[in-house]
Amino acid sequence: MVPMKNRKVKTISISSLGLMVLTMVLSCQKQVDKFNETDWSNNNLKGKVKQLDKVKYKARDSFGIILKGEVLGSDDNWWNRPETCIYSEEGRLAKKYTYDNHLTPLDTANYYYDNEDRLTKRELFVSNHIIVINKIKYDGKTEINTAYNKNGNISGKFISEFDGQQNLIKESSYDSVGNLSSVYICSNFIGYNKPKSLEYKRGNSVDEVTYDYDKDERIIFDSSTSFNPEGDIESKHSKRYVYNHQGFDSIIWVYSEYDWRNNPTKEKIEYRYKYDKFFNWIERVKFVNGFAKEIKPHRLEYYD
Repeated sequence: MVPMKNRKVKTISISSLGLMVLTMVLSCQKQVDKFNETDWSNNNLKGKVKQLDKVKYKARDSFGIILKGEVLGSDDNWWNRPETCIYSEEGRLAKKYTYDNHLTPLDTANYYYDNEDRLTKRELFVSNHIIVINKIKYDGKTEINTAYNKNGNISGKFISEFDGQQNLIKESSYDSVGNLSSVYICSNFIGYNKPKSLEYKRGNSVDEVTYDYDKDERIIFDSSTSFNPEGDIESKHSKRYVYNHQGFDSIIWVYSEYDWRNNPTKEKIEYRYKYDKFFNWIERVKFVNGFAKEIKPHRLEYYD
């Protein structure tokens, strides 16, 4: 999660996937000056990054050498698409391109900011035709993000509430006719945007998540319980994180235990990284139970 003045724009309602993404964001966050954040720092980038290209491939092991296989990503899995991010010299996200798993262009997003460096508008184009416009307004400790379709009709709304320390404490999403779709509430902060508790409600279903942190305010454990509309436990899962100590934020080992509908499984996930001279990672390989599954290179271009 990022502060009110520079939060990422949403164009779809939050789902259970949001909990997974939220945990990933929290686990990778570093402690920064919350009043001077940029999209560089929000994405844990060092140096004056001009362009970032991200593609995820299926990993292929050839006699101990990890090679890239087919591109992973689809039109449906928006969080997994290949993308190119263009940043301004001030560190603001200015433009984003996304691609399908054949690396064919899908859409383009343009971002606009006000004189206080707050995001105020996002335009999403497909084949040079605008399909979504997000307009963001600020009212004290509240951020109102309204999405409009190509006909100018409201397609959704997100209302975010912050405390005096700019921690996100509540976010509500609404559909095109104003019905509440989901709410998540963060509480018991141990640091800037470091909640110990999160409650996520969608319809009559509820997810409850708790987080534990180390002395550097990095997540070391999280546990989630999902309840069905009758209030019965539907599923549980927990994850344990172990970090290295190389002087920059990087997750090397992730141990996971899942209990899905009383069918326990256990996974050991390892992420191995390669870095450039700025300590930005340029390659990440994901291993599951010792087998390489994904390889994700980052290509970075810098200003002077």
